[in-house]
Parts: sequence; C-alpha cells; structure tokens
Amino acid sequence: MTVSRTVFLSLLTAACLVVLHADGEQKLTDTGNILQFKWAFFLHDQDGRTKVIDFKDKVVVRKGDGLRIYLEPVTSVYLYLYMFDAQKQLRCIFPSTPDFYAKKPRTGVSHILPSSEKWFIMDEQPGTERFFLIASSTRLTDIENLTKKMLSSPDDAEVKAKLLDEIKTVRRSKGDLNTPVEKGVPIAGTIVAVTRGPANEATLTEAAGFFSKTLRIEHE
Repeated sequence: MTVSRTVFLSLLTAACLVVLHADGEQKLTDTGNILQFKWAFFLHDQDGRTKVIDFKDKVVVRKGDGLRIYLEPVTSVYLYLYMFDAQKQLRCIFPSTPDFYAKKPRTGVSHILPSSEKWFIMDEQPGTERFFLIASSTRLTDIENLTKKMLSSPDDAEVKAKLLDEIKTVRRSKGDLNTPVEKGVPIAGTIVAVTRGPANEATLTEAAGFFSKTLRIEHE
C-alpha cells in the first residue's frame, strides 16, 4: 500500500506533537525533552485559614497575610522563581543559593519557601506583586550569573535591571516553543501538614523544554 507524501507528513506531524487520550486529556509526547514539575502557592490569612491560591481568579492579599510556595521537580528540571514587587524591586525566591545548580537537579524533592516553619508576610505597601516562574530542561546560566551578582551587590540597581531584562528576554525567546499541559494533582500528606491548614492540590506542569508563567497577586 502506498501513502501520498502530503498524507504521510500530516500523520507524522500529528504523532509528534500531541496524543489525545480517551478521557480527553492532552499529553505532550514529543522530542524526549519533556520537563515536569509540581507547584503551588498557599495563602494564610489573618483569621488563621490556609488555602491553595487559584490563579485563574483575581488574587487579593492584605497586610499581615502569609504566603508559602511549594515546588517539586518530577523530571530533571531547572526551576527559577523571582518576585517583582509593588516597589519595582526584584528578588530571587528560588533557587536558594547561587551554587544550587552546580549539581544536576534532584527529582522528587519538595521545596517549601521560605521554609516549613515560616511564611512570607505581606507588608503595608499596596500594589501588584508579580512572580516569574520559569522551568527549563537546560541551565539558564546568564540568569544565574546575574542573580549571583545581584545577591553579592543587593543595592546595585543596574545589575537588577540587567537581570530583569535577561528574564524577559529568555521568556520572550523561548516562551512560544510549545503549549504546556497543566492539571491539578493531590499534594502529599507531608506538604499538607506544613501548610497548617487544608490544602487540596498542586498544579502539575508538563512542557517541552521550557516553561514560563507570570503569577500576579494584588496587595491591598
């Protein structure tokens, strides 16, 4: 049996990009460069309630509220998280040390930020807090080197500006490479325990080689 070249290429393209499972779930199946990781943001309000933040809706926090972040690489993936606050100050949230990626990333290890005992406490300054969540199957060494300089010279506005520009450049240049797949997954019992309140699920993100997302929190 013979197949026309056009039909063959169409079938090949469809097979390389995605497969639709019987339940309708999309799954990336391409290239051997797939990255996977879990993440969640928790909000602890002043009434003592803890919940997982749903970024599909507008997120509003107030002075005294606490934030805690959960990251867990499922595959070998380089994760980066930065905060650009309402005062236009850039801060590295993860990784925690400049030499963190001197060794290959470990999989299946949960990271609780700032720690399992502490929360990021919202101050009195209102405005929009932006978090840049980045995942890559390869190290982003330019970003790491600029972060290292920023940490060693925290008052150097020029270094911070260069780092912010590099983050934007990398996200622009690689951000359209694929369409990520995201779904809710249960959070392990130990993670629920350290949130000190009900926390039902994290987001499992799957992408081909690179992923970035901006998470916005309105601080009132």
